[in-house]
Amino acid sequence: MLANWNAAMDGSGTTPVTFDSSGDLWIMRDSMTCSVSLFIAGSLTIDSAYFAGPDTLLAIGGNLILTGNAILDADTPYSNAGPTIISISGNLSITGTSYIINNPSYTTVVFNNTSSTLASPQTVTWTSTNLGHWVQMKINTGCMVQLLSNVTLPPNPIRPDSVNGTLVCGNYVLNCNSNRFGFQLTDGATLYTANAGGIDSTILNPGNPLSYSAAANYVFNGTAGQFTGLLMPSMFTTGGSLTSNNAAGLTLSQSTSFGSGSTLSLSGGNLILGANNVNLDVSATLTGAFSAAGMIVTSGSGQLQQQFNADGSFLYPVGDTDGNYSPITLNVTGGAYAIGSAYAGVTVTNSKEPHNANTNNYLNRYWSIALSGIAGPSYTITSATYVPGDIAGSDASISAGLYAGSLPWTKFGPANIVTHSLSSTAITGAVGDFTGISTAAPTVSGSPNIALCFGQSVPLSVTALGDTPLT
Repeated sequence: MLANWNAAMDGSGTTPVTFDSSGDLWIMRDSMTCSVSLFIAGSLTIDSAYFAGPDTLLAIGGNLILTGNAILDADTPYSNAGPTIISISGNLSITGTSYIINNPSYTTVVFNNTSSTLASPQTVTWTSTNLGHWVQMKINTGCMVQLLSNVTLPPNPIRPDSVNGTLVCGNYVLNCNSNRFGFQLTDGATLYTANAGGIDSTILNPGNPLSYSAAANYVFNGTAGQFTGLLMPSMFTTGGSLTSNNAAGLTLSQSTSFGSGSTLSLSGGNLILGANNVNLDVSATLTGAFSAAGMIVTSGSGQLQQQFNADGSFLYPVGDTDGNYSPITLNVTGGAYAIGSAYAGVTVTNSKEPHNANTNNYLNRYWSIALSGIAGPSYTITSATYVPGDIAGSDASISAGLYAGSLPWTKFGPANIVTHSLSSTAITGAVGDFTGISTAAPTVSGSPNIALCFGQSVPLSVTALGDTPLT
């Protein structure tokens, strides 16, 4: 059914009015007043007209469209100035100089389509130059809403704007317009953003609260480099997650911990740590098809830290800013663990280890290993993978070595030239830089080779052989 109101219509009473059969209601000029709940199976279009009401509930099975200089006034002449709910199952479009108003109470615009998906979301286009006021926005649990424009919400609501489902912002911005009751991304909700500044430049509420749950989900899916933003939680809890789905890279804005039951996902882009750490609880999940297109870049001072409450092994999917994936696996085999705080941290640097004096055969890559909260630690390096471009000389003449802060180096077995990887035997107590050094041990020979009697002396000529320089 399609119902058109082309002239003034007033109504009052207590019986709800229903337009069914998937019909649409168009209010095209003049005005319509309705003081009872109104249920529309299809869409409601208000085109340069005035619609007052309803007092309690306006339920729309399709789209709500305000165009021209339309006004949707939720405070009808018959009302008791109570709140009004506008429940939308389709899309919302407010253009021209149209607006929604409810004074002195407030209106909640609720998005309620639980069948919406990322491929077929509810959408919001709100480009009107007249904001109206006393309007709150709410996305219900299970509903997915996508912004198709920058959205500035009307001022002066008396409830917080809230996302309990999913809000897909893209490169657009949601401005809550100094809502003194704040913005809330609640437990289990999801926020997608492609903005370069991440969370900080996606939701605005000047001078007023912004609340982001540590049990919510944050997806960064831009096409240019992004930062997570300082407003993103620095400690994720059960159900919370951070997803890097940006091929240009996502940079962490602050050190971030992932608690029990939380997830860090590298689903299609790298996470760049810079000077910030990522700390993973023993029950946190790190997921992704780890590769040069899905790794944690640790070329700065920021570490990837995995907690250990007991002996165990962990793959650190790390790489460098040049796009080289060079993971390392640590197998912690002994020690006394400080439960809840003990960890092994790793960074990787794509240059020659500065204490390595080899000049013939070595790697232009080293992994720095740090342990905290593990007394008397023992561990092995199962595999540390380098790339062919790291090799100086021949990796057939390179062995694994650990520099633990002072000479001498500890040398392990030769590099695996098939898998381009290094490994170690058991390391007890020592931490430091792990890299590839020359396999050949230096030798020293002297001449002349003669027998001397007690009390005799003879000048000796000493020759050092092996990787130079030697002192």
